Amino acid sequence: MRRGAIQLSCLCVISLLAGNTIHAAEFAGGTGTSADPYQIATAEQLISIGSDPNLLSKHFVMINDIDLDPNISPAYVLDGAAIGSVPTSFSGVFDGNGFRICHLTIDSGEYWTGLFGSVGDGGEIKRLTLDTVSISGRASLGTTGALCATSSGVVRQCSVSGLVLGSDVAGGLVGWNNGIIEECRSICSVTATWSGGLTGVNKGRLQDCYASGRVSGEWYAGGLAGLIAGWVNCSYATCQVDGINAGGLIGGHYRLGSVITDSYFLSSASGGGPDNGFGIPLTSKQMKQVNSFAGWQFWGMGNDGFRISWFMPEDSYPELAWFSLVALPKISGSLIEEAYEVMEEAHVDVCDVVCDYDHAVEWGHVIMARPDPKASPGTAVDIVVSLGPYDWSSNPGTGEPNDPYLILIAGQLDCLAHQPELWNKCFALVSDLDMAWRVYSGPLVGAHGRSGLPFGGVFRGGGHIIRGLTLDGGSTDNGLPVMSGLFGDVGPSGVIRDLGLEDVSIRGREYEEQVAGMLCAVNGGRIERSYCRGILKGFGRIGGLVGRNTGVIENSYAQGKVADISARDVQGLYAGFVAENVLGAITTCYATCVVASHHGAGLVGHNDAGSVEYGLWDVEASGAEGSDGGIGLSTRDLMDVKVLQDNGWGGNPNWIIDAGRDYPRLIWEGTPGSLIPGPPSKPGGGKRR
Repeated sequence: MRRGAIQLSCLCVISLLAGNTIHAAEFAGGTGTSADPYQIATAEQLISIGSDPNLLSKHFVMINDIDLDPNISPAYVLDGAAIGSVPTSFSGVFDGNGFRICHLTIDSGEYWTGLFGSVGDGGEIKRLTLDTVSISGRASLGTTGALCATSSGVVRQCSVSGLVLGSDVAGGLVGWNNGIIEECRSICSVTATWSGGLTGVNKGRLQDCYASGRVSGEWYAGGLAGLIAGWVNCSYATCQVDGINAGGLIGGHYRLGSVITDSYFLSSASGGGPDNGFGIPLTSKQMKQVNSFAGWQFWGMGNDGFRISWFMPEDSYPELAWFSLVALPKISGSLIEEAYEVMEEAHVDVCDVVCDYDHAVEWGHVIMARPDPKASPGTAVDIVVSLGPYDWSSNPGTGEPNDPYLILIAGQLDCLAHQPELWNKCFALVSDLDMAWRVYSGPLVGAHGRSGLPFGGVFRGGGHIIRGLTLDGGSTDNGLPVMSGLFGDVGPSGVIRDLGLEDVSIRGREYEEQVAGMLCAVNGGRIERSYCRGILKGFGRIGGLVGRNTGVIENSYAQGKVADISARDVQGLYAGFVAENVLGAITTCYATCVVASHHGAGLVGHNDAGSVEYGLWDVEASGAEGSDGGIGLSTRDLMDVKVLQDNGWGGNPNWIIDAGRDYPRLIWEGTPGSLIPGPPSKPGGGKRR
């Protein structure tokens, strides 16, 4: 409902008086499908979405900024949610497309107050900014949020600023969250009985979000969320907070099992909220230092791929990357001269031109810009130009065991991903590879989705590192789980040795079953003296190094983070090293991965007639108390020579330890340290239990 509807445009008034609802022709374009969303260009088109229940499951995209200033028209003062409300929730997709809605004003006596009253399970709101809102929800026991009152869907890359007042539950962005809120920000003054800078109540997941402003609550008040019964990860708040039960980050929780990881708030001494045990307080100075935010990924600090959520401005607090960074023009496929012209028109400086191979882009055409698709303001970019597909017949090697194909640059690996007829050959890295900015939908080698062929050759890392591997999404039409990893399926004859992966970024799709490991999805061969570091988010069987192991893994480790992307999976397996070990053998390996799952395992998720000998994991770093195999140690013990000796690691020539300063490292890494003296003091120590 809304006030002053008679003062809307004649078209809308006639439509309402005639009892008709808005039709597709009255939008700026589109048919409401995912491929052709309705285009929203005016305030009238935006408000009219809520007038027809049949539109609430459609797709929409904004093509202009929209100003709802009441000084323009009194009709823009709404007396309830403009779009969707209980029980007719919005279940479509609303893409703000980077545009803004300014001066949203709602003065409501209804239970659900916000631009969207209710967003259902299938609903999604993304890339939308609300500037200078004024929201008042007056109903007793009502729920208020500037973007939406209640959400069971997905809210991603949205921002709000202004004033939000509620009677019972209120949040700057979302009043009551049962779904997922990712990469969102709220700069609001929020007041209610239960109030939070971003959301009043969170029963879902908050990921990579922040709130600033002031929060006041008669009962619970939190800088980020008033009350939680869900997940909060990699988020922060700088709000001033007042309330009977007040916290700089979270006001309180009402369900055991709520999880808060890598989340922070401005200390009360620096002008933030009180420390009530939820989150980690930081001073204003610490808030401006990247090193203060353990577990976060910052732009410019490694692989700046899709997973990078944060950017640290100079002398300021962390900002969301999507909000801070400059979008680069699309130049892929163009000639180099054309690319230079496009960049010049966009006022983007070109630093260098780099040549590389590519399986699809023909010689002389641009593969990509680096970084891509965004850069920090003032950053000069490189342009990568294609040498065309790589011809392996020109390689110095022949692919035989005593004469492997040599891999020197990233483009060769890109081309190998599309040549399964070579997957039974032998390869050797002769330099480190930088895979950053290339985003793949599945494994590069040995993938069911491309050929059904496993990798049956030998891949010799030679002590070199592949950096910046990025996999996003992926799907399969053969009824099998999606595979994700550098390698998809390694067959019985396949061997991977002496290889390091760093800055790995793998993200699956929510509720699409996946088998994933940073190095390998399914290993039926041998993995020796290898490691990986990165972030892996998926749904199903997710392991830090390997998803499913039926082969042999020796003298290897995994570090980083393994996460249930849905935050709700109760049947999957999530583990720091191997999700599922079926008749496989794991020997002298360890993991320190954070395992973000309700039932995560530190080392092995499920062991089915396999063996785990001398397997260790860091209980403190992982947050996982259990594992189906291996022994859990404290961080200190996993860096202790005597403890490692007692657990069967003494005398192993593959490992060194810088005692008390670092975890065990493979000798080929060349890090400080010395061999672990042997023999082991307990020959049987460290075996699976």
